[in-house]
Amino acid sequence: MVEIKLPLMDIPNRDQKATWWQKKSVTQGGQFTYENPVEIDCRWDDEIMEFVDANNTKQFSKAVVYPDRYMENGDILILKAPHLLDFPNDPKKNLGYSEIRNFQQIPDYDQGEVLFIAML
Repeated sequence: MVEIKLPLMDIPNRDQKATWWQKKSVTQGGQFTYENPVEIDCRWDDEIMEFVDANNTKQFSKAVVYPDRYMENGDILILKAPHLLDFPNDPKKNLGYSEIRNFQQIPDYDQGEVLFIAML
């Protein structure tokens, strides 16, 4: 029996700093509240990529981010370290923030790593 090996996944260098706000809860008015901002390592590419959203509709990203951790749709990212933000406790007041519209994780079982992909 011949074993076929797929090429190993190429995990991008995560040499940029960004700020991540994780969704916490929803107010009675339907607005999200967020956890405190967290600095993450990532690779941020201003790249248009097609994806299918939660409503099964084709969409196009304005950026693709390869973060160092698991995130979820609706979380917020900005390509800036937390100490450089004008409004660290109110993510949507910061110029350049983006909501994650599609999040994927692709495991590489041979390497024991996971490639995380956030489409904004």
